[in-house]
Amino acid sequence: MSLPVVFSPSARKSFLSIIKNIQEKWGKKSSEKFKSLAVKTLKNLSLQPNMFKASSLAHNIRRGIISKQTSFYYQIYPDKIEILFFVDNRHEPLIE
Repeated sequence: MSLPVVFSPSARKSFLSIIKNIQEKWGKKSSEKFKSLAVKTLKNLSLQPNMFKASSLAHNIRRGIISKQTSFYYQIYPDKIEILFFVDNRHEPLIE
């Protein structure tokens, strides 16, 4: 059984910001490749919600990885998976 993956407002904003940054620095082809990788990762997450380890932030928040440069934090609910926000790993870490 798969759960729907939904974006919080912060997740949507941070995702679009990362895509914009990639496109500005490395071009449209790179941003499309990143989007494709993100979609693939989120589809897998939908099927296997516990595939990533729990964050030290809270036991019910998990940290997923799209690439070595980009991570995301999410929470699992009985009826959905909510993406909380995306993080560019090259910046100073907010949380671990």
